[in-house]
Amino acid sequence: MQHRSAPIMVEIRRGDFVESTHQVHAVVATADQVLSTWGDSDRLTMPRSAIKSIQVLPMLALGAAAKFDVSDDEIALASSSHSAEAAHTTAVASWLE
Repeated sequence: MQHRSAPIMVEIRRGDFVESTHQVHAVVATADQVLSTWGDSDRLTMPRSAIKSIQVLPMLALGAAAKFDVSDDEIALASSSHSAEAAHTTAVASWLE
């Protein structure tokens, strides 16, 4: 049975100052069943950089990082958000050689 709740609200604080507030829309599901939702479970979400660390997990979990001798710096680069600064593009170019 699916349980629906209002969006979760989170606050980003700097000391006692609330810098920003955010609604969290979330879904807990198995491969074939939605178990619980908070907020709008049909909301289109563009997570962008927020999931880079999750995207690198298969490379680590499946052994590709070890097989291809991926360095800690390369894993950090694959796991992070960046703006294509020279250091990043140089590292990626080297990695692709």
